[in-house]
Amino acid sequence: MTRTSLARALPFTLCTLIASVALAGLIALRSGGGTAPVLAGTPPAFTFSIDCDAGTVGIQASCTYPPGSPFTAQWVITNNSGAAVGLDSFDTYFFNTDGSVASPGVPNTTGLATSGFSCTPPAPTANGNPEGHPAPATEGTISCFLVGTLTLPDGTSTPVANFPFTAGAGGTITLELHFTHATADGYAEIGSCAPVNFVAATCNSASVTVAAPTNTPTPTPTNTATPTNTPTPTLTPTPATIPDSDGDGLNDQQEAFLGTNPYNPDTDGDGLSDGTEVLVTFTNPLNPDTDGDGLSDGVEVNTTGTNPTIADTDADGLSDGVEVNTYATNPLNPDTDGDGINDGPEVNTFFTNPKNADSDGDGLNDLQEIVIGSNPNNADTDGDGLSDGMEVLTIGTSPLLADTDNDGLNDFVEVNTTGTNPKKADTDNDGLKDGREVNTTGTNPNNPDSDGDGVLDGPEVDVYHSNPLNPDTDGDTMNDGYEVYHTCLHVLVPEGGPADNDGDFVPNLGELAGGTDPCNVDTDGDGFRDLKATTPHAHNNTNIIVDNCPLIANPTQLNSDGDFVDLPPAFPFDDLTQPRSDADGDPCDADDDNDGIADTTETAGPPCASASGPTDPLKLDTDGDLVADGFECLVGTDPANSASKPPTSPSPDNDHDGLANGVETALGTNPNAFDTDGDGISDGVEVKAWRSNPLVQDSDGDGCKDGREIASVNDDRNVTAADLGLVAAHFGPSTSPNYVLGFDVSRDGSITAGDLGLVAAQFGAC
Repeated sequence: MTRTSLARALPFTLCTLIASVALAGLIALRSGGGTAPVLAGTPPAFTFSIDCDAGTVGIQASCTYPPGSPFTAQWVITNNSGAAVGLDSFDTYFFNTDGSVASPGVPNTTGLATSGFSCTPPAPTANGNPEGHPAPATEGTISCFLVGTLTLPDGTSTPVANFPFTAGAGGTITLELHFTHATADGYAEIGSCAPVNFVAATCNSASVTVAAPTNTPTPTPTNTATPTNTPTPTLTPTPATIPDSDGDGLNDQQEAFLGTNPYNPDTDGDGLSDGTEVLVTFTNPLNPDTDGDGLSDGVEVNTTGTNPTIADTDADGLSDGVEVNTYATNPLNPDTDGDGINDGPEVNTFFTNPKNADSDGDGLNDLQEIVIGSNPNNADTDGDGLSDGMEVLTIGTSPLLADTDNDGLNDFVEVNTTGTNPKKADTDNDGLKDGREVNTTGTNPNNPDSDGDGVLDGPEVDVYHSNPLNPDTDGDTMNDGYEVYHTCLHVLVPEGGPADNDGDFVPNLGELAGGTDPCNVDTDGDGFRDLKATTPHAHNNTNIIVDNCPLIANPTQLNSDGDFVDLPPAFPFDDLTQPRSDADGDPCDADDDNDGIADTTETAGPPCASASGPTDPLKLDTDGDLVADGFECLVGTDPANSASKPPTSPSPDNDHDGLANGVETALGTNPNAFDTDGDGISDGVEVKAWRSNPLVQDSDGDGCKDGREIASVNDDRNVTAADLGLVAAHFGPSTSPNYVLGFDVSRDGSITAGDLGLVAAQFGAC
């Protein structure tokens, strides 16, 4: 809001009072004095009254009017001060308590001795009137300023203003004076009321009743004598009008009092007329820059909109002139750039740019930087190569510390070179700070185990003193982690070759390869040392020096597939031949019966879609139909039901080996070769009966071909006439009481010359 508009927004009577006081002060300064004239009488006594009937001599405190009739009330000043005074100005606000009873017109001084005054009924305020009441129909205001001279003799009552009204329909109202004051003899206040400004006056209201006249006949007087010599009140003659030679709103006499030039409308040449300065903007018409801020009063009022009486309109610490002429900031906004810091502190305290919220362009506004302690004039306060804004808003590092985590690497290097975390001293949690890894040990600060040996870089350097860049510091083929976590070994002492730290006859390197503990003679704690058993056909192991399952406790040392067929008690030996036997004990063997189905699958339920129930994990042929469980699942018959078995001669079977061509294609055998691997046993017998590999002559890799192992029906791994004799002695079908499964080499359900032929063809020792 401009100063002019601010003045217009004030209640009119208050503005007049301010102007009067201002003029009084200026006149006093002009005349060299600072006090108003002293009036005779102590204290001065003035009464402000409302006369509700201007047409009747005297002051009428109560009146009655018929509905709809016009009437005029007067404001009357009574001087009881003991001395005559010269009235300079007056203003009042007539208040009518009920607009429905009487509504006011425009107040005036027509026909009164006060016609020598310049009077203005001011426009109401935004709320309707100077007092802010919402119903202007009940109110009227007038303000008059000295043009001529009006003397108020002591002991007299002088009307000074007319207030016309129109009576309403009926009722009683009170006419009151509000915001009323008058000045005399040099603009000193002689009285005021509602409210009292400086000197209290007695203020009297009037009561008006609106009522229809009664029809009571009035007697006509007769012979009423006509009064003679009735004194007529006289008013002080109206003085001649004082001219305003330069048309600036102040008459020549006022300008003479003020010291302004009555022939120059703008004495100080500031772009504002003298009248505007005195009556509207309240500036000094003798000083072009009233507030001394470097901007003329005219520029402040008409251009910048600043207050010409206040050097720093927005109270930001910079004068209006400095803001406009030096910094080009907004003198009406204390924080031109909206950064939260007023323009004055930006210029005088922080030396930042008051027109740029982010003086150093680092992404943080000036206030943010001041709060966190960074330099608002330096984009990189800590000089680490990262802008303050990036550190605070993106990375989360400190703009005050070049090395936020104090790890020996500055934040820029961590972000842009090493890829480490600038907020964490040990990015990989290996016990070494990032800077030490980069600058001293040469290890990877993003990998806790730079050489992958199972020992963190920190312990390697500070605890074990091993090389964090070499997985095997002592070169014994056991990496540092293995040696550290097996406490009988030494990370800096070579312990390879024949060294056997736990004395279990397994060298340290052998234990490393086998997964056993080089510091424990019996890793699985089953009473058998870690040395692996190698006898392929041992049904069980009784030698505590070896363990057929070194990693899983196996106190019985049972090996189910080592003794594949138990012969009846009539024979003093067992048939231990098995083309797929191994030395592993049962806990270490996922498929104890070597039928091609894992033990867990066989016990969990039907091992395949064609099975009617679970199969026995210790039996190659659960249902005893002379076909291995795994082959039955392969061709879709039921391994748990002996009545369901594959045909002996499927079709088509080009090579007549007992396997259909499609099955051979699936297995990878030759459908046109009876014995694809040439081990002396047909592909069908190998696959269906023994589950040996028809593509390899020695399925279990024990040095003896599958054919010879199958043909040796006793336990000597040597095919001789003794084997022929055993087979021949038991000729007959499986239904014969003389039938022994171990001698049915072809597993076709009968011991015949065919079985003898298979034995004879394999004569010799493994």
